[in-house]
Amino acid sequence: MVYIVKDLDAVKEQMSHCRFTLYRVIEHPDRYEVRIKAGSIAWKGTFDKKDPKLEELKKLLNAYQAVEVVSTMADEVFLT
Repeated sequence: MVYIVKDLDAVKEQMSHCRFTLYRVIEHPDRYEVRIKAGSIAWKGTFDKKDPKLEELKKLLNAYQAVEVVSTMADEVFLT
């Protein structure tokens, strides 16, 4: 289970203590949805396509060597 929090700063703090931070960027016609998971807490938010805050967030994720998730699949399906 993951706990989704409102406070992005809490997730940023957790990122400094986690072995892996995962994130996903989902493109919609008018915006991007960003999901970040660090440990057992997560955050999700939306950005306009030209929002400079999105680039700042990507730089932060890069600084923490966060791993981008491109797709998900159940374990039992992946190995069949």
